[in-house]
Amino acid sequence: TIGGGVDGTDILHRIVKGSDQYLEGDDARLILVTELPNIEWSCSLIQSFLPIEVPASIRIAYVGRDVETIQQYSAVRQAEASSNSDSSRDWGTAQLKSGIRNRALALVTLSSYGTGNKRHLHEYGSSSEVDLVSENNISSLDEEDAFLTREGIEFTRSRLLYPSYPD
Repeated sequence: TIGGGVDGTDILHRIVKGSDQYLEGDDARLILVTELPNIEWSCSLIQSFLPIEVPASIRIAYVGRDVETIQQYSAVRQAEASSNSDSSRDWGTAQLKSGIRNRALALVTLSSYGTGNKRHLHEYGSSSEVDLVSENNISSLDEEDAFLTREGIEFTRSRLLYPSYPD
């Protein structure tokens, strides 16, 4: 394994575990851009990294059409590695053995306001978000650029930074 460990989250785990000291106060937030395994369970994953006594609001957004299966992820990484003379690395087997089925680039916000642990997972570009997403704007963009469109920025503000619904 490289610095991220088998599932790629070792560094993320250390960041989230140490975040409680910075999340004090009503306006304190930790904002991360990261790749997460098993996106459908990512809120629980992030929650498991927090110290047990830290109540937190966890909000995660990802671009649904850009979720990669481990087979897709491995094929892309293998192609990149072969151009760098490192074609011997097996990118998928260890992840599959660890129960990882997919990976996705995600925007994550953590905050400690409120009481209890709240989790919100938002798929950008899903039919339920059609009021904020123009298919013409995101269909040709990769996941990094999709969040940088006007709609992507509004989506991020309304779902992750300044939600209009209570935690």
